[in-house]
Formats: sequence, structure tokens, C-alpha cells
Amino acid sequence: SPISTRDKILNFLAVAEDGLTFSEIYSKMPKMSPRNIREHMQTLKNSNRLRLETCRCHSSTVYYVR
Repeated sequence: SPISTRDKILNFLAVAEDGLTFSEIYSKMPKMSPRNIREHMQTLKNSNRLRLETCRCHSSTVYYVR
């Protein structure tokens, strides 16, 4: 069965030791709409699956798997 978008996002984050920004996740899933990815990220965030940190330059959020 095809992997759900949610699981794809979690898999990308699981292997990224330094976490990923939204644009990095988006670039790994170019066929998905950013809005759709953003909704999934929001759901994961609300269910406490993600850890968020601000990057060193404070301009973007870096996501990690909890």
C-alpha cells in the first residue's frame, strides 16, 4: 500500500539528524501542494509528533521528530 503523506514526512524527518525546514520537506515532495504538506505538518504538530526549533538565523523553523 502507498505510504501516507504523513508517514513520508515522518520518515524524512527521522533520517535528518539536523531536522528539516518546511521548504526542505517540500523540496522532497515536489508533486504535493505546499498547503497539503502544511496541513499534515500542523496535524503532526498538534498530535505532538514534531519538535520545533528556530534555526540559528531565526528566520525559519526547523522540524524534528519527537
